[in-house]
Amino acid sequence: MAQTYKTGKVDVSIVPEGGTGVTIPAHYLAGDGVVTTITEGTREINTMAGNFTTPSGTIDEANSVFSVVLPGMNYLKNIFPDLYTASVDRPTVAGQTVFGSTDCTARGSAKLVIHYSCDENSDDDIYIPNAVISYNATVTQNVDDPLMVEITAYAQPSDEIGGGVAVYGTGSLDEPTLFDAATGEYEPVGS
Repeated sequence: MAQTYKTGKVDVSIVPEGGTGVTIPAHYLAGDGVVTTITEGTREINTMAGNFTTPSGTIDEANSVFSVVLPGMNYLKNIFPDLYTASVDRPTVAGQTVFGSTDCTARGSAKLVIHYSCDENSDDDIYIPNAVISYNATVTQNVDDPLMVEITAYAQPSDEIGGGVAVYGTGSLDEPTLFDAATGEYEPVGS
């Protein structure tokens, strides 16, 4: 049997706690893709026989990083809805995303799903049920590059998955599912 390897374009769904979810399609994600890193910590053990390193059972790093090619500044409302205010005269097409204001805003969490765009189910998803999206917005404006912003989502422990930070694989162990950004849940395929 010939072995095949998983390749293809992905999309990213973000569902802020208590908010409306959005799926960022592959054509808005930069070509370097999405990099999700879960790194276990280590413990150094120094003995008379030598120095040894062993896994510690704790997480040192848990994040997902991707760059969004923006069709316009207003698209930031999908990534930072808690920092966004729609304009009065054109609320669906213009607004402001304000970073670093003196207003006190609670940093909310979001569900984050990385999904192969052409897959018919969630078997190869990465699901972070409790991500905190960093308010970093480095934008380069020049004649060579498109308007783009790099996003870092930090995975936090989630009661939903027994204190874990991420699920690599299917959204359900019982049936084929797909993530629905409108509901913020994995739904059975075909429902």
